[in-house]
Amino acid sequence: MTLLDRLAGGRSLRARASREVAAAPPRVFRAIGEVTAAELPAAGLPAPAAALLRRLCSERGGKDEPLVAQVLCEGFAVLGSDPLREVVLGRRPRGRLVAGVLCEPAGRGSLVRAEVRARPGAALPLLAPLWLGAGRRVAERLLEAWLEAVRRRAEA
Repeated sequence: MTLLDRLAGGRSLRARASREVAAAPPRVFRAIGEVTAAELPAAGLPAPAAALLRRLCSERGGKDEPLVAQVLCEGFAVLGSDPLREVVLGRRPRGRLVAGVLCEPAGRGSLVRAEVRARPGAALPLLAPLWLGAGRRVAERLLEAWLEAVRRRAEA
């Protein structure tokens, strides 16, 4: 059972993505904390995801500030962590939206999985576009773009 499972339980809305990274977990976790919006391949993202990135960049110091720092400035907090393995972010007290990233050794590198879980009606102003219309696909594309940026940074 993951930390995300323990903290978020069986929320009904989920978006998931995973990526193999040719780097050890410590390097991957460093990259997770350092990736900026400028590193995400915004081209090809659905309009709501691209709009979210633009909003983050304009409201929280620009595209050169780490995305994790920007999310924490939006009122999220670290709900739990297992150093160099898993971290879970969400709103306190126990918000309706929880996001986690899990990094496990795999072969010569790591397998990184990211997941967002939400209860119905948890459309927070910042993240509402992720759950409208084709919301799960939009959220998964955003997670995939973020994990690709993490992979590139960790493998550099």
